[in-house]
Amino acid sequence: MRLDDVKARMAKLERVLDVFDRMERLHEQAEVDDDRIDGEEDSDVRQASSLIAELSQNFSKEEQSSLRFYSDVVPSLLGPIAERRLKGWKPVVQDGAERSEVIMSDVVGLCSAVASSSPKEDADNEGIWATKRALFVAHILPRVKRALQSSRWDPICNVEEGLALYEAVLRVAKDSSPPEHRLRTPSENDEDVLLESPYGSLPTERSNDLITVVRNTVMYDVIFPKLSRCLSQFKPSSSLVDAATGELQAISPHSWILPWLPHLDYKSMLPNLLTDIRRKLRGILAFLSRAFGAGRDEICFESSVKALAPWFGILDERSLQSLASDVITPRLGRYLSRLQISKSPEEQDWQIIDTLIQVHGSGLLPNRDFLSLLEGEVLPSWAELIHSWLSSKDYHLLSVAEFYAAWKFKLFMPPADRKMVSFDRKVKSWTLVRQDPMICRHFYAGLRMIDAAARSDTDALEDLTPPGREESNYHSALARRTKEDRLREEAEMRAKVAAEQSSLGDHTGAFSSHRGGGTASFRDVVEDFARQNDIEFTPRMGANSTRDGKQVFLFGSIPVYIDNNVVFAMRGSAWQPTSLEDLVLAASS
Repeated sequence: MRLDDVKARMAKLERVLDVFDRMERLHEQAEVDDDRIDGEEDSDVRQASSLIAELSQNFSKEEQSSLRFYSDVVPSLLGPIAERRLKGWKPVVQDGAERSEVIMSDVVGLCSAVASSSPKEDADNEGIWATKRALFVAHILPRVKRALQSSRWDPICNVEEGLALYEAVLRVAKDSSPPEHRLRTPSENDEDVLLESPYGSLPTERSNDLITVVRNTVMYDVIFPKLSRCLSQFKPSSSLVDAATGELQAISPHSWILPWLPHLDYKSMLPNLLTDIRRKLRGILAFLSRAFGAGRDEICFESSVKALAPWFGILDERSLQSLASDVITPRLGRYLSRLQISKSPEEQDWQIIDTLIQVHGSGLLPNRDFLSLLEGEVLPSWAELIHSWLSSKDYHLLSVAEFYAAWKFKLFMPPADRKMVSFDRKVKSWTLVRQDPMICRHFYAGLRMIDAAARSDTDALEDLTPPGREESNYHSALARRTKEDRLREEAEMRAKVAAEQSSLGDHTGAFSSHRGGGTASFRDVVEDFARQNDIEFTPRMGANSTRDGKQVFLFGSIPVYIDNNVVFAMRGSAWQPTSLEDLVLAASS
């Protein structure tokens, strides 16, 4: 019996070696006939399919599984055919995405050679999917990686070609994946676990599907590093912008980074780019300010808005407005300081005011900066003119009234040209002006000047003399508004904290009862509140463990200390009173 088993195995081995020999001769003949036509190539596939079917009949299903028949053996037999079909394929450099997709689909389509050997009752067609995956990983991915790693692919100049190829590869990967993998969206924790075999293996874990493999090996390992390197090396130059029109050119970062946006939302790639993007945007704004000097302010502002606007929704609004406040606002201040106020509305050059409204309407100029520029650079000159005009006695009251009405209409009413503003902005410029006490105070003072002149009340007109122009500018207005906003926020927070402390009275009593009648400190209340919200509350150790002699705690990751039953939290670089609810939200985020 044992001898019969040995003979059977020897016969099986001979049959297997015979198939391998015939397959080898098939490939050798194909190599000799280098200039083969499509029909002959199809003949090779049919012969290979017949040999694979013959080979599969020598092994049971269990033996095929242990040999990894469809994931290793079959792909190795089809490998030379795949290589011949890929010969001459030069993605990005020569072949466009459409042709590349046809070539890639043709290679994974070699799995049709498996169909005749795969059991008909195998509803999942696991052998076909295993062969598709192996051919894709072993023959297509390496070529795609080399093409994108090559210096011939420039992420700045050839962004469309690279993007089209990558998306074509994703489509082929999707078509080469079993249906349950196609529907899946990879998570950030996915990792590609390719075994030592050059053909990989059947995807035994969902994290190992082909789309994730492509994202890891092409996007994360090749494209993302090249984008990061190009961004790091980017420096604004004369080629960034058209000197005549101010139009940004294709080398602007948004032109070659944003097209990749749908594919950067993986493994924190986009957040890792944002720090560098903020720094580069600041450099671009500074360059534009230098490139368009005095007399070219409008082009400078327009180009600056175009440089920042594409990043809305990607960078947070505060970051973008901070960039504008640091670079654009000072230039606007100098620009507005040159405004010449004319007594005749028809002769008034409204371009400067329109530019201010346009920049604010873009959503980049903070509301506080906009109001400070109006208050500090525009309205002082306006008030000074109307007062000196009425004091000179050389005026017609109707002309002064028309002057007043023209300016009020300009600032308090929506512009006639609706293209001037972005209606996506939550608060429009004219709404801000109507609601601002200081702006309204200037116009009320102007109205009182007209009233005093109409009544010939020179004393009242004298009392309404505005401050000297040199005493007012947007810097002082901005400093005052910033302080007022901070004091108002602190007052609101203290009121909120006080209300919360009052509402915590019952909680303190309940907590005291829980402790057996003992007195509960406010620290106990805060600690219990943290525990109820599953947040750690522990004393800070080591450096910075105290603040003014009071113990600093960590509420989650947020440093806090308690003083007079008020919790102070570190926000930015300052300690601020905060409510427990806000503290929970901050710690949870």
